[in-house]
Amino acid sequence: MCAGVEYTNTSLTLRVAFMPTTFDPATTSITFFLDTDQNPLTGSPGVNGTGTLDGSLIGSEFLVSFGSAYYGGNATVQATTSGFPVIGFSPVAFYDDGLLTIISLTLLGNDDGRLNYKLTSQQQVDANSFSGILDVASDVGSPVGLSQLDMPEPTTAFMISAGLLVSFIRKCRRS
Repeated sequence: MCAGVEYTNTSLTLRVAFMPTTFDPATTSITFFLDTDQNPLTGSPGVNGTGTLDGSLIGSEFLVSFGSAYYGGNATVQATTSGFPVIGFSPVAFYDDGLLTIISLTLLGNDDGRLNYKLTSQQQVDANSFSGILDVASDVGSPVGLSQLDMPEPTTAFMISAGLLVSFIRKCRRS
C-alpha cells in the first residue's frame, strides 16, 4: 500500500495505491488518521496492526474512512472528539489498483492543509463488520507522512487529481 496527501488552499487530496490484484473496491477499506495541528500530544493516538498505540508519533484530530461497499462510494469524515461524530462526506474515485478522495478544508475546521498522517487498511467481511487492521502506512514506529503542497487548484481539480492517480500508482509500483 502506498499513500499520498496533497493540499491546496481549499482542499486535501487523499490517494492510496495497492500492488496489482491486492485491491478489491468492494471490500478494501481505508482510514486516514489526520493530525492537523501536527502535535502527537493532542487528538486521538494512531493505532498499529496489533492494536497498540503509535501515540508518540501522531495525534489525530480527524479520521477519513472510505472504500468498500460499506461507505457507498463516499469518504466519511469524522472528528476525533467525544463520540467521533461524522462531520461530512466526499465522493471517492475508484481505479484498478487504487482510490482517491478530495476533502474540502472547511470540513477540517478550515485547516491550512499542512498535516501529518498515517493510514490503515482493512477488509469488509460482511455488511457491517471488518477484519482487523491488515496494513499500516507509514509502518508502525516509522515517521508519519507529511502532506505536500499541490499545484494551484484548477476548476476541474477532481478530474485532474483522478488522472494523477494513474501516475501515482505507477510511481508506487517502482518503489
